[in-house]
Amino acid sequence: MRKVEGLVPKWVPGFETTQNVAENPSPRIIIWKMKNPLLESLIDKLYEKSRKENMPLWRRIAKELGRATRQKRVVNLHKLSRYTKPKEWVIVPGKVLGNGKLQHELNVIAYQFSKKALEAINEKGKAFTIEEFILESIKAKGIRIIC
Repeated sequence: MRKVEGLVPKWVPGFETTQNVAENPSPRIIIWKMKNPLLESLIDKLYEKSRKENMPLWRRIAKELGRATRQKRVVNLHKLSRYTKPKEWVIVPGKVLGNGKLQHELNVIAYQFSKKALEAINEKGKAFTIEEFILESIKAKGIRIIC
C-alpha cells in the first residue's frame, strides 16, 4: 500500500495517510511505496552494487526498473536480433517477449521473460534474470542496454 502525507482526501482508494489531513492542512512531501516487495529489494541490491563497484550501469538499470507500470520496458526478440551482434551481452530493464526470431547467438539479462522468449533465447544463447546475474556475479564486458 502506498503511504502519502499531506493533502490527500480520505476517500482516495489505495492511499494511506500518515496523519490526519484535517488537523494539519499544510502541504507535505508525498512518499510512494512500491507494491512489489521483490522488485523493491532488487532495486535496492542494484543501487548497492552500483555504489560498491562504482558502476553507473546498475544505477541506470535500477532507475529503469523503478518506473511506473505504464512506462515499463518491453522488448521483443526481433528487436534484440536487429540491434545486436553475435555473442553480445544485452540487458533489458523490463520484460522480453517472444515476438520474432533470434538470428544469432545472444546472452540476454532481463527482469522477466515470456515462456516463448525464454525457449528461443536458450536455443541459441543464454538467458539470465537480473537477480541471477548479480548473485552469481558473472563477468561480462561491454553489456549493452536495450530499451
